[in-house]
Amino acid sequence: MVGAGRAGTGSCATLDECYHNGVIRDLHFTNLDCRGENGAVIVSNESDHIQGISFDRVTIHIEKKTEWDGRRQDFRPNEMEAMPEIPVSGFLVRHGRDVTWRDCRVTWGARRPAYYRHALGAQGCTALATAGLQGVSADPSR
Repeated sequence: MVGAGRAGTGSCATLDECYHNGVIRDLHFTNLDCRGENGAVIVSNESDHIQGISFDRVTIHIEKKTEWDGRRQDFRPNEMEAMPEIPVSGFLVRHGRDVTWRDCRVTWGARRPAYYRHALGAQGCTALATAGLQGVSADPSR
């Protein structure tokens, strides 16, 4: 149980004491047609843990179909907020390096809640190659 002790005693004061964060690198997503209420989420709470990700011929179509509240992302277990409110983007990338899009698209359906936002939502990233990504914001007025 987090918060009750130290590694080696069956419990840890922090998740980092129990889990050693690795690196996700060299992943390639090809020929995908995705439909749902959320987009592709590639998130790390630290830099340099996500590297060399490519999307080739990936289409993401986002449309609200259910009554479930879709404003929250579930990142458990972690040391950041477990389920933060994050606007929905076609591709959400945080702390990624060398992420590339080739012949990719984001489209939005007719039903778009206020938390539907961008084709690409990126924060803390370096070397994003977005020339091969087509898409617009869910609501250009926001």
